[in-house]
Amino acid sequence: MKDKFINNVTEHIINEINFDFDNRDTITPFHNAKILFTSYFMPGPLFKDIFFKYCRNIFGLTDKECLVVWATFLIETRKIIKEKESKGWVDYYNRL
Repeated sequence: MKDKFINNVTEHIINEINFDFDNRDTITPFHNAKILFTSYFMPGPLFKDIFFKYCRNIFGLTDKECLVVWATFLIETRKIIKEKESKGWVDYYNRL
């Protein structure tokens, strides 16, 4: 039952992400700033802390559960971005 809840939390967070590929921005439900994600650039430790705090406060997750959701979040967002890149969206760094 707990695994299903964790999966639902992960799915909810990923579904709430707004990928603005035209402007190279990503807006998440747990951080109010626009962030650049590419398939090889993902958020670091500071972002992870914000993510964990959000998961603890909103969903009541433990740190261990937050880590599972975080890892899945990174994997799934990378998949979404790679899929978009493979369809012709050229990431920001390749345009410099």
